[in-house]
Amino acid sequence: MKKILSLLLFSPLLFSTQIHAQGQMEFFGLRSWAIPRPEFTDKGWGGGMNYLSRPIALNGKGNVHPFDVQLGGQFYLCGLGMRKFRGVPLDEPLTGNAKVKFDNLVLGGNLFVRFSAPNATTGYMPYLDILGGGRLISSGMTVFPDYVPAGYDASTNSELKSVGGWNYGAGIGLQKKISDNVNFDCELIWSYSPTSNSIVNLASVQRSGDGIIYDVKNSPNSVMLLKVGFNFRVENGPCASHSSSHHSSCSSSNQHYSSQGRSSSVHVSSGGGHASGGVHAVAK
Repeated sequence: MKKILSLLLFSPLLFSTQIHAQGQMEFFGLRSWAIPRPEFTDKGWGGGMNYLSRPIALNGKGNVHPFDVQLGGQFYLCGLGMRKFRGVPLDEPLTGNAKVKFDNLVLGGNLFVRFSAPNATTGYMPYLDILGGGRLISSGMTVFPDYVPAGYDASTNSELKSVGGWNYGAGIGLQKKISDNVNFDCELIWSYSPTSNSIVNLASVQRSGDGIIYDVKNSPNSVMLLKVGFNFRVENGPCASHSSSHHSSCSSSNQHYSSQGRSSSVHVSSGGGHASGGVHAVAK
């Protein structure tokens, strides 16, 4: 399943190199939040990119009110919340304290169809995206020792939970022409995945003695993304020009994560009990 999901997530990049010699690239920032239940209040920031094929007129070229269709591929990475702690004791053989970061991340890849209605007079283009692909939500913990001995890593990352699966959704957006080859772009995207599993409940993460405790919760099925960025027309051949202005709560079993070799030692256990020393996180 992981191999299939990885291929699916990166398929938009392969798609972008195959579908047409001339098209459009979009680079954007993201604001994300989980919906609809109150416990899914985690929000985050991220970014991504789209590649779109050359627009095809559905109601004939030169129409006063054009209606176009495009095929596209999308890849994005964004957060779903983060918590940071300072002065957390390290495991032996290292001594001293560390900064510890807990975060939830969303990684997605989609193929989509875009229907648009560009207006050459105003320079605006409303559009609708219908999308489908894969989505991965991952909970991680990163340890940054205050003092790093020679030969040790400056940080150690551990994946605590993850869930991946198919997703589908839709987006509504608006572009504004800036120049013949550049448009400002804004879109609100909703995506839904039927797959759900445990992720870290960031609201529950807290200090406890010389360690950290946290709870888990079910991952959200629905995620909203606010996309803001720019659309660029890619010109790679004589067919690049176009007349239109815009064709341009759960419990888990015991776990022990410990860095190997020359990394900072990190101790994470779930369930009952409380290990001593180190960066210690317990799932309640």
